[in-house]
This record gives sequence, structure tokens and C-alpha cells, in this order.
Amino acid sequence: MATGHPLARIHDDDEWLDRFETAMRGLPDRQRQHSLLPSLHAFARPAKPLPAHRIRAAVRAAGLNKENDIPICRRA
Repeated sequence: MATGHPLARIHDDDEWLDRFETAMRGLPDRQRQHSLLPSLHAFARPAKPLPAHRIRAAVRAAGLNKENDIPICRRA
């Protein structure tokens, strides 16, 4: 966001998958080889959502950031 890259929520799962695959296929060869393309089938259908308290507990247990909480996207 701060670097000028747009951030948009895509509500339709099929549209999200199509955009993601298009972006991955548009990468230079070296990056594409290390992308999620070989595993893309795993993202074809959305997984069942987890309750937020389970995700928050896992993030806190992992100690991923100084806030020890789920990172928030915000403008710098």
C-alpha cells in the first residue's frame, strides 16, 4: 500500500483464484519455478474458516511480531 501497490478485497473465490493464477503465470521463469503454481489445486476451493480466537492464539504462540498479535495492514 505505502509503495503504491493497490490492495483490493476480492469476494468471489473463482475470481480470486483466476487472478492469483494469472499473476503467478506472469512471473519471470525463475520466480515462477518457486511459486505456488504446482500447489494451486489446493486453493481451488476455500477452506472452512477458523474462529478468530484460534488464529489469534496460534499467532501469539508463534511470537511473530512485537505486538504478539495478528498483523494489521495499515498505511505507513
